[in-house]
Amino acid sequence: MASVSTHHFLAVMRGAQLKGWSRQNLLLEAGIPDQVDYSSEQRFSIHQMTRLTRTIWRLLDDEFMGFTRRPCKTGAFSFALRTMRKSHNLHDALLTGFEFYRLLGDDIITELIVDGATARIDIRFAHPEFDPQHYFEEFWMVIWHRLISWLSGVRIPLLQVRFRQAEPAYRKELYYMFPGKHAYGCASSQLEFDARYLALPLVRSEKETESFLARSPYNLLSIPGSDGTLQGEIMSLLTPENNDPLCFPDIDELARTLKVSGTTLRRRLQEESTNYTMIKTELRRQLAYRMLSDARIPVGKVAEAVGFSETSAFGRAFKEWSGFTPRQYRSTLLNPGDTC
Repeated sequence: MASVSTHHFLAVMRGAQLKGWSRQNLLLEAGIPDQVDYSSEQRFSIHQMTRLTRTIWRLLDDEFMGFTRRPCKTGAFSFALRTMRKSHNLHDALLTGFEFYRLLGDDIITELIVDGATARIDIRFAHPEFDPQHYFEEFWMVIWHRLISWLSGVRIPLLQVRFRQAEPAYRKELYYMFPGKHAYGCASSQLEFDARYLALPLVRSEKETESFLARSPYNLLSIPGSDGTLQGEIMSLLTPENNDPLCFPDIDELARTLKVSGTTLRRRLQEESTNYTMIKTELRRQLAYRMLSDARIPVGKVAEAVGFSETSAFGRAFKEWSGFTPRQYRSTLLNPGDTC
C-alpha cells in the first residue's frame, strides 16, 4: 500500500475505541492532526498508519488491537518472527508461526492447508463480533502474505483470496491490497498460492530481522517496488528487463533522473528507513534469486549480472544474504520434495 484509505484509517481505531479510547485521544497520542473530512476521499500515509498502529499497541499492550476477546501482549510478533527465521524453509516457518499463535490462545486460528499443487493459509476468528468491520482479519491476511514474501525474498503471487465477509463497498481497496482473484462470503478467509513456494529457503539474517522488527508495521503495510514509495520507484527504475546485468548510476545522477536534488533524495530515503546502498543490495539479491531459480543459467552468469567479477566473491556475498551458497539455494529451490 502506498497510502491508506479513510475506511481502514478509521477502522484500525475501532478496537481501542471499544476499550474507552476516543478517536481524538488516539490521534493526539499518535501525533496526527484530527482535522480532516473523514467522509471524503482523503487518504493517509503509511507513516501515519504506522504511528497510529504503534500507538494502539502501546496503549492497549495488545498486538491484536482490541479486536479479539483476549489481548496479545506486545512482543509476541517479534518472538514469533525470530523463531520462524530459524526454520529450514517457508513450510516449516509457517507451521512454527501458526503453532506459536495457537499456544497463545484460540481467538485466531491460522492453519496451512496443502492440497496438491496449491497451498492455502486458512484464517478463522473465534469471535468475529469483536471485528465487525473486518479490519483486523484483513490486516492479519496482509501480515502473513507480506511476511512469507519477505522471509523468502520472493514476492509470492496469490492465486486466489477468499474472504469470509460479503463483498464490501471498499472492494477496490482489497484488490489493491491483494492482487488476484477474489471470492466473498466464504466459510473462512484464505490466501491461496502455488505450493512450490513452500520449499523456498529463508534468506533473512538476524540483522535484517531486527531491522524489520524495528520498522514494523511499516514494512507490513508495503511491498517494495509496488507501493508508491520512493524506494519502490527506484527499484522499479533500476530493475533490469529479463536477466540483463544491473547498472547503477551514482546517487547524484539518480537524483537528476528523479528530478530532485541529491540532498532531497537522501533525506526522503532516510524517512523511509533505507538508503541507496541498501536498495542496491536488495536489487542484487532479488535478481540473484530470480536467476538461480532457472537451472539453465550458470552461477557465473548470475554473478556477472548482479555485479561481481568473480564467482567466489558472489558466493560469499550470497551466503551472507541468504545463509546458503548459490548452489545450495538452487538445489533446495529446484528439489522441493527433499525439504517438505
